[in-house]
Amino acid sequence: MSGEATPVGGFLGTPNEAKASAGAGILRDIAVGGLAGLFAGVIIGGVGGRIAMRLAAVIVPGATGLATENGQRVGDVTLAGTLALLFFGGVLAGVVAGAIWVVARPWLPSGRRERLLASIVLALAFGTILLIEADNPDFLLLRHHPVVVGMLVLLIAITGPAVVLADAWLDRRLSVPRSLRRPSAAAYAVVAAIGTLFTVGLTIPAMAQTNALVTFALACVGLTTLLVWVERLSGTDRPTPDLARLGRVVLIAAVAIGLGTALVEIAGAFGLS
Repeated sequence: MSGEATPVGGFLGTPNEAKASAGAGILRDIAVGGLAGLFAGVIIGGVGGRIAMRLAAVIVPGATGLATENGQRVGDVTLAGTLALLFFGGVLAGVVAGAIWVVARPWLPSGRRERLLASIVLALAFGTILLIEADNPDFLLLRHHPVVVGMLVLLIAITGPAVVLADAWLDRRLSVPRSLRRPSAAAYAVVAAIGTLFTVGLTIPAMAQTNALVTFALACVGLTTLLVWVERLSGTDRPTPDLARLGRVVLIAAVAIGLGTALVEIAGAFGLS
């Protein structure tokens, strides 16, 4: 009978209550992943990016005072420039990192060390195309200096582990709602909705404009993750074996495409193509 208490997805209650609990859990997962990406973006992309740009002026003194593609002058540290970098290189990059992390997380190893290593590969595969463009005139301005390019690649790479650590920290501290009626569930829903709007309105268009193939591959990963959430709502705590295999294969294919593209862009930044 529909009103009976039944264990569904590890939750003892009516089917509707179990679905509500699963839905609240999904919202929490999205919110935690999105906030982790935002934190990593602000710290690594914003603060770290500001430091990297200052170091670039020191490493390539001949570029000091010259205007970059976005109109900033190499070596100048201004309030407007810093705020712009914190927003575009920090907040917006964090939104992108959070979106990628949310869709890829179900298919990554559960062990902490393995997940940290996998996150580096993820960051390089999907983050490089947004920060490094082979034909960007700024690299010519900076003489294709290997240390400058290396710093940018390093910033991309460490963003992955930063997201993993932030995600684990938040996961330990944010409450797990058992119902959609809990205030915490409402807060998670707001964060998830904002993240979704930014993803649809910003992340996907920005990545598609840069590289449509990588964006399509990542979207396929997102579809498999969506199927996981559908299964959770139906009472399955873990992906079915077939879906688990599909998700991992799709993610591996997407990462391979992303890494191939990243290598081309990095080589161009070094002046090798």
